[in-house]
Amino acid sequence: SCRGSLNYIKKRQDCPNPYDSRVDPNFKEEKDVAVAALGDAFSLVRDYECVVNPVPANTTLFEQVHNDTGYAANSTHGENNPDAALLASRTDCGLETDLNYDALLLGGYYCHVCLPGSEGKASGGSCDKGGTCSNVAWAGAMCDNHYAVDGHGGRQRRRPSDGDGRGGGRGPEMELRWADGTIVNHAALRLQYGTTYRFDVGVDETVSVYRNKNAKSPIKLPGNMCGCASKGPLLFTPEPKLKLRKNQVVLRSSSGRQLSLKMCVDSPKFTLTVGKQKKTCQDLTKDHCDMKDKKSLKIVRNYCNVLCDNCGNGRLSLRCRDDPDFKFVRTNVNGEKKFLCDNKKLKVSFCKKKDKKKNRMREHCKDKCNFCKIDK
Repeated sequence: SCRGSLNYIKKRQDCPNPYDSRVDPNFKEEKDVAVAALGDAFSLVRDYECVVNPVPANTTLFEQVHNDTGYAANSTHGENNPDAALLASRTDCGLETDLNYDALLLGGYYCHVCLPGSEGKASGGSCDKGGTCSNVAWAGAMCDNHYAVDGHGGRQRRRPSDGDGRGGGRGPEMELRWADGTIVNHAALRLQYGTTYRFDVGVDETVSVYRNKNAKSPIKLPGNMCGCASKGPLLFTPEPKLKLRKNQVVLRSSSGRQLSLKMCVDSPKFTLTVGKQKKTCQDLTKDHCDMKDKKSLKIVRNYCNVLCDNCGNGRLSLRCRDDPDFKFVRTNVNGEKKFLCDNKKLKVSFCKKKDKKKNRMREHCKDKCNFCKIDK
């Protein structure tokens, strides 16, 4: 059966970006066999047996989907129905459930555990390989491996924080945005090997991907030998075989603007003393992730990024955020005091210091201490 396949393309103009054809290579052979057998009765675009029914549908069909058992209203704005908000936590998926899937979609939950997703996974939102979708209330869904490339024509400007780290300041000449328009915190972002990333190029120039900032030729990609895109998507799947210098890739525009993006890797310098042995990330297991080295007071999770799944979602990752539950304990003549990371009395000058419980501040207050920009 050819159902669900793309079988015919009529070319109207040349595409500026190279691409892999989706046409089945066996289609022409099967089409010739059909024409030989059926003659003029065969057509890909005409259905001579189709007859339009002039009788209007029964109005009861409309009532079936616009009462309490169906869409419940002519309005498709789920935010007007308070019951729609309750659908977010529903996990009773399956044929026997009373979950209203129509209300789920009309309520804006395009990324939900009960909806089919990509690569055979649930949660909806057809992301590229390795991507995870998240809900955008009343607007749809977005993927954590999908970015929009934003160019400024050579100018720099101030930018707001997207909540993933340090905001304000002056941004780079080239920057990435999430699908909802917020700016990506490049210091917090780590690309993962084996994940396919989609960079939507909307600027009036060509953007290419390079192994490093000094490379003269872009990386040749499958179906895209120039490793580039202009006014369209640039799909890139980093693999270890690319042997990326310093585990980073560079996006560079035809006007010379560029942006370096680091890969998610374990720190080669980090060690955890277990007994009398110093063990690297490769020697540890996930059970060690929340442990800290007794001498350096470094927490395993902050350095063994791959081992501890520390780069799973660049937008929601806790790798660069302050621990909301951590309290820095200090003592003075008035006794013991505890400070949350966002307390103004807890100065940045304390970042390298340890508290009474032998917790080093920068290991917990990572946003305040600019942990991800130092990132050693």
